[in-house]
Amino acid sequence: MGTPTRRKSHLLLLVAVVLVSFPAQSSARGTPATFGPVFEDQPLGLLFPEESTEEKVTLACRARASPPATYRWKLNGTEMKLEPGSRHQLVGGNLVITNPTKAQDAGVYQCLASNPVGAVVSREAVLRFGFLQEFSKEERDPVKTHEGWGVMLPCNPPAHYP
Repeated sequence: MGTPTRRKSHLLLLVAVVLVSFPAQSSARGTPATFGPVFEDQPLGLLFPEESTEEKVTLACRARASPPATYRWKLNGTEMKLEPGSRHQLVGGNLVITNPTKAQDAGVYQCLASNPVGAVVSREAVLRFGFLQEFSKEERDPVKTHEGWGVMLPCNPPAHYP
């Protein structure tokens, strides 16, 4: 066996390892520690094609918290009313938009996660709608050039975003 000082330092090291390994328990009462929400997943900006066959858009939001976080969402700075049966549903912390449309759903979204200990607001995520109109079917005039010479061919793309 080692000296009393050496045994004492080993005991302190063991206690430190145990405390670091089990931080979720408070030493006073054996109850879980409480802490405010910390984001594990935040929403990202999306570009949704207007003519898409997809029926849903999902904006992700997940926070670690004790007690567990509750979630709310803002669209363009205004809190959304997420009611059962509406096109906007809260699934976990994620916002799921069914049959998204540019007129109703384009904008800046933010997730709010809160519990009795605290609250956090996610970064902004912009939902945009992209489109590409039909290319012209009109035949173009031929362009003549000589081998080795440069030539410019006009593209004239149809209306589009982005």
